[in-house]
Amino acid sequence: MSAGDDADSLDRATRDFVAARPQLFGIAYRVLGSAVEAEDIVQEAWLRWQSTDRTDIREPAAFLATVTARLAINLA
Repeated sequence: MSAGDDADSLDRATRDFVAARPQLFGIAYRVLGSAVEAEDIVQEAWLRWQSTDRTDIREPAAFLATVTARLAINLA
């Protein structure tokens, strides 16, 4: 994979994450009841999304929702 492919992949990952972000915040907030903690969970989900091998992920929003829910439950 070339540097251009890496940049394209990260651009796509960013677009997928930004599109799902309101849903992710909602999930975390409903589990935790705190906007501050929900933001922390969303940020942790972003960090994990950046380091995930996304080649086999067909539904980024579903993957991100699952990660966010599990992180929030673990914190609760």
